[in-house]
Amino acid sequence: MSGSGKNEKLFYVPAGITDGNNRLGLQNEGQKNADVAARIEELKKVNEELKQARRAALNLIEDGLLAKEALRESEERLRITTESAIDYAIITMNTERIIEGWSRGAELIFQYTAREVIGKPADIIFTDKDIAAGAPQQEMEKAKNEGKAEDERWHQRKDGTLFFVNGTMRPIYDAALTGYVKVARDMTQQKLIEQQKEDFIGIASHELKTPVTSIKAYTELLQEMCSEGDYASGAPLIKKLSAQVDRLIELVHSLLDTTMLAEGGLALQLEQFKIGELIEECVENLQCGATSSHIIIRCKNETFIYADRDRIRQVLTNLISNALKYSPNGGQVTVDCCETAEGIKVGVHDEGIGISKEMQAKVFGRFFRVNGANANTFPGMGLGLYIAFNIIQRHGGKIWIESEPGKGSVFYFILPYSKQTP
Repeated sequence: MSGSGKNEKLFYVPAGITDGNNRLGLQNEGQKNADVAARIEELKKVNEELKQARRAALNLIEDGLLAKEALRESEERLRITTESAIDYAIITMNTERIIEGWSRGAELIFQYTAREVIGKPADIIFTDKDIAAGAPQQEMEKAKNEGKAEDERWHQRKDGTLFFVNGTMRPIYDAALTGYVKVARDMTQQKLIEQQKEDFIGIASHELKTPVTSIKAYTELLQEMCSEGDYASGAPLIKKLSAQVDRLIELVHSLLDTTMLAEGGLALQLEQFKIGELIEECVENLQCGATSSHIIIRCKNETFIYADRDRIRQVLTNLISNALKYSPNGGQVTVDCCETAEGIKVGVHDEGIGISKEMQAKVFGRFFRVNGANANTFPGMGLGLYIAFNIIQRHGGKIWIESEPGKGSVFYFILPYSKQTP
């Protein structure tokens, strides 16, 4: 053995010990590999569970987004529907009746903007009379107790004017009562129509009763005279009887004309004639019965016009009759006509009671009659001026009034020129 130095030492490991360590190392390595494999499988399972959880979370997020979009679309449709329902006022309020929602229809109907009313008590739309009577609270209590409250009453707009409303209030619940929603519709026009019908029935009954009662009385008198052979005394009664029959016929014609106008069936029979001659005919017929007033004509007889002669006679008769009716005893009525750039202009002047500015806007409406102290002084159904207005309009003309209380009135109408007019 060759020496490599004095300090070298040799170490010997028994063969058995070496083999044992190797086997132990291999066993430990195998265990580690098995543990790693098991851990990998466990991680795979966890990873798969995470993937599933992620997919589930993504599905939930997607469902949430879809639900949110559906809610947004639903809210948008509701908003569009609410804003489009301009004929209806949709109002929401809390349990203290403080307004929280105010639709476009509510703005148009009540004339308040949303900014003006939101945060304020809903009493703002009620009349002072209803507020004093506790109507707002009663409506809320009924909706709470019965599920809804329906009412028809007069409400007030921002400018203080009244209009008739048909409304329904319902409670709003979440976990508990949170407020109320009221849907209201302006029914003023329908209410006025109903009122007009009632007025018409009352006026027609009164106006028709007078000539019918007179006809009945005169007929009974004539029967008695004829049975007694006193035929000579019957002549004046026959004249009065004829006048009442004429009045009855006139009332019936007015009702028929009004019906035809409402149905759009008032036909015109156009012809050429002199307006001056027609005015003279009307004045002559009316002057006979007007013993307390005098009618003056200022019109050229040669002025031609192309129109429905009978309908224009109807207009003239109505205007002149009204002038005589409203003129005082001994008053003067003047009828004039002239040619203007627009057409033939006719005016009927009286020295009567006159009409206020407020009433002038209503004078050509159906069933219009004089109000106030003179209401019962001047009989009539209030259809004559309405019919006259529509007849002139059918001819393409216009009709209007100039008046002042206590200083008389002037009714004018203009009929346009026609190619057939010479």
